[in-house]
Amino acid sequence: MPEATFRAVWFAYVNLQDFRSNMCCQRCGPSLQDIIWDGVTMGFNGKHLLPSLRPPTISDDGAPLCANNYIGKQQILQDVKLRRDLRRVVQLGKGKGKQWDAVVSDDDKDSEPIVDKSDAAIKAEVERLKLIPDVFVRLSRINEGLGLLFMEHFGLSAEAVAPKVYKKLFLQLAADESTFQMLNKVALDQLHVFNENPCEVTASQLIGCPALLLALSHHGSPYPAPPLSLCRWLYQ
Repeated sequence: MPEATFRAVWFAYVNLQDFRSNMCCQRCGPSLQDIIWDGVTMGFNGKHLLPSLRPPTISDDGAPLCANNYIGKQQILQDVKLRRDLRRVVQLGKGKGKQWDAVVSDDDKDSEPIVDKSDAAIKAEVERLKLIPDVFVRLSRINEGLGLLFMEHFGLSAEAVAPKVYKKLFLQLAADESTFQMLNKVALDQLHVFNENPCEVTASQLIGCPALLLALSHHGSPYPAPPLSLCRWLYQ
C-alpha cells in the first residue's frame, strides 16, 4: 500500500473516533518522536537500528540449548478408542428406565413422548447401549473402582439420569487433553494428602480438581471403596 493511501485511510479512521480531547501532549506537542499505543510499540527509534539487530526468530549461536522433548500420550486414558467410546456413552446418554421405555414401547399415542422417538435417535441409543459392556470391561482393566463407578452411573441397570457430577468427571477422564489439564502439581499434592487420610477435611482441599471434589461430595464421608480406588489410581 502506498504511503499516501495509508495516511489517507488512517486519518479517515481517526476522524471516526470519538476523541473528546485533542490527544496532544502538552509537553511534546502534536509530533512525538516515539509513540507507544496500547502497549504495542508502533515506531522504532533510528538510534536503535544497529548492525547487530536481528529478528527474534533467529537463534543466536551462543543461545542455551534445552534438551526437553515433548512427552506423548499425556492423556489420563491413553486408549484413543476407549476415550471416544466413553465420551459417546456419557454425552449421548438420554437416560434409561422409564425414559428409554417411552422410546421403544410407548403404545399410548395420546401421551407426550419423553424423548425423541425418531429412528435416528433410537438407533443412536441402541448403539450407545451396545458400547456399555465393552467400556466397562476396558475401564475395569485399568482400575476396578473406575469400572464400578462407570457401571453404577452409566450401566444398563443404572438410574434413569446419571448425576451431573459424574458426567463431568468421566468427560474429563475421557478428554484428549493432557492429564495436567485436570490434575496439576498442586492438585496432585492435595490428592496425595486425601489418599493418606480420606475424610471430609482433606477432601475439601481438592479444590485444584473440582470434578473430583464434587464427585466425592456426592457420596459424603465415609466414602465408598470405588471412588477411593479411583483417587489412588489417579495419583499413580
